[in-house]
Amino acid sequence: MTSKHRPRPANRDTNRLATYLHGKAEEQKTALARDIHDNLGGLIVAALMDVAWAEQNLPELATASQGKLARVRRSLHDAIDLKRKIIEELRPTLLDNVGILSALNWLLKKTRDESGVDFTVKFPEGEPALDAAAAIGLFRFVEELLVVVTRDNSVKSIDLQLQVENSAVSVMLTHDGHSAQGWSESRWPEILSLKHRVRTLGGTVTVTKAPTGHSVISAVVPIVPALETDPPPEDLN
Repeated sequence: MTSKHRPRPANRDTNRLATYLHGKAEEQKTALARDIHDNLGGLIVAALMDVAWAEQNLPELATASQGKLARVRRSLHDAIDLKRKIIEELRPTLLDNVGILSALNWLLKKTRDESGVDFTVKFPEGEPALDAAAAIGLFRFVEELLVVVTRDNSVKSIDLQLQVENSAVSVMLTHDGHSAQGWSESRWPEILSLKHRVRTLGGTVTVTKAPTGHSVISAVVPIVPALETDPPPEDLN
């Protein structure tokens, strides 16, 4: 007899596929960041060394040629800055080298500069000792969430809080947007992706309203995530 609580095979396959795609995308971003750093970075540095040699050893070059070399040098330095920016967006080095709080501070500054939204932040004093999977999962959750939130032009300020509670890390984002439809899953399919990303780490996502009427999005992720390989049964009612 078929149980009404047995999960749909299609739902199970969809969840497995989404989990696989999230993981694969992260692997590809990391590999691409490493490629850019090692290969493109090396080419740019070599070109800069050649320009420096020419400027020092070819003083007889015409003024116009010296000006061209100076412009090439400036362009190469701009390329280095662009390379660093791309690498940070693909795989934030702060996350691996310093921790989640520094990576989130970098992300918030970048978002503020791009969107003009004001931020208030409340973080713990010490870095949470997050498992690597939990750290990147939590960072990507906040990153994707900020994209969704700042897309709403009515959002002018965002409050982000991160707390360590027992063996879990909780993130709570509150924004002042007044769009009542802003968190409808039919309008914002990204929310489904966000929920799945956190669920694969054994965490949960909730969307509520504060007494002020502001939207509150919260996620709780275990410090050492219980990576989900099979989604839990879903009630078909």
